[in-house]
Amino acid sequence: MKPRRGVFGGLGKWQNFYTAAFTKADETVVGTQHGQLYVFSGNNLTRVIPKAHEGKVSAVFCLKEHNVLLSGGDDGVVRFWRADDLSALHSIRIESVMSGAPAQISSITTDVKSKALVGTKCGEIWEISDEARLLVEAHGKGELWGLAIHPSDANKLATCSDDGTLRLWNITPGKGRDVFARAWPRKEDSQPIPNSSFNTGCARSVAWHPDGNSLAVGTVAGKVHVYELYSYKGQSRLTCIKELDTRNEWISDLKYSPCTPEDPTGGRYLAVGSHENAVDIYDTKKPNAEYELVGTCRGHSSFITHLGWSKDGTVLYTNSGDYELLFWYAPKGVQIVNGVDVKDVGWADTTGVLGFETTGVWYRGSDGTDVNSADIAVVHGEHGYQERVCVTGDDRGLVSLFRAPALGGKPRTYGGHSSHVATVRFSRDGGAVFTAGGGDGTVLQWEVIPEGRDVTPKGGAAATEVPKQTVEHDAEDIGGR
Repeated sequence: MKPRRGVFGGLGKWQNFYTAAFTKADETVVGTQHGQLYVFSGNNLTRVIPKAHEGKVSAVFCLKEHNVLLSGGDDGVVRFWRADDLSALHSIRIESVMSGAPAQISSITTDVKSKALVGTKCGEIWEISDEARLLVEAHGKGELWGLAIHPSDANKLATCSDDGTLRLWNITPGKGRDVFARAWPRKEDSQPIPNSSFNTGCARSVAWHPDGNSLAVGTVAGKVHVYELYSYKGQSRLTCIKELDTRNEWISDLKYSPCTPEDPTGGRYLAVGSHENAVDIYDTKKPNAEYELVGTCRGHSSFITHLGWSKDGTVLYTNSGDYELLFWYAPKGVQIVNGVDVKDVGWADTTGVLGFETTGVWYRGSDGTDVNSADIAVVHGEHGYQERVCVTGDDRGLVSLFRAPALGGKPRTYGGHSSHVATVRFSRDGGAVFTAGGGDGTVLQWEVIPEGRDVTPKGGAAATEVPKQTVEHDAEDIGGR
């Protein structure tokens, strides 16, 4: 096929063109930078539809069998046209469920029933007929790192991302994954950061309070926002009740202290790790001074990557960007220099990538930054079978499952994400894993299948119909030699 340059004559002019569709009459309809639709016959411009949209036209799609053409643009409007003469039929404006503003259209297609499906730049998919119906909600611009499982309700999780939003999801098995509460930063909290692609509202870490009624979110600008979850007229809502101007750089991890006999509801302290090489510890329940800074862990020579609490809430472990594993007395932040002092400590969470139980998670050719996240859980099988397993997510976009402690055995390795895996978390019962893809902005849910059980996903699919992302691979083969 030999390309031919478009001939505009006196009808139009060269500008940026973003999309094209072919009609039954062998005409080509092109979306333009300035909101027009250009109609070409062969390579000659024959018609111009002015002001089809306000702003650029980023999607057009033709239903040839129905003689209907659909177009969408930055104005959030989907317009229906007769495909043969481009006379207007009707239009629908789509408003983002997150912001309420017009949702910029990025793509249009149809399903098997010829229903129009519209994708937006804020990560939503809508079904269009006489009205718009939301099918899929997702985070928008930037990467997705923040992921936390509800401490007591197995059917809820929280995510936050570079779009600055905090979203709480229903993840009930057998039902659609929908958002039941949302929060987003104020305009004054989303200002450009000089010499950076981030803005001050980008959020990359989130933690539930052990009571499940509040969450803490860390931003790349060094702030921590504390949100309270409440019900209003039968609907769940989030409101910001506290803002901690902790640091000036990225808050990479944060965790509430666990429930203990001295603190039955848990969350007495909040540990906040940052890219300023320190961990700040806040007392969340001090009378007349909630979230008072009571200690700081200083001793790392690089940024904090992960942290976690002991089961009794008196010791912290921290990982850093230069592959250090350090321990601290909480809440004062005094470093424990003798490893013998922590050899019998039981840990409330094991999400760090550096430690005894994750010694063997590093694949061939990797360095200390290639494995981004880990978690450990006990998987329960039939007839009382139990096994400790470790899951990791890495820069290859792979999720790996090891026996714990991971001391060098080959893992079961799975693909599914199209980008680096930023965060992995087990469900509370160990029966599922949730993984956040940094660049692809998605959360995948995996079923953990105990050894000896038939590999058939919940829902009844035959073993031969298991999706490709659950197919097991040899770690060495995928790692590259």
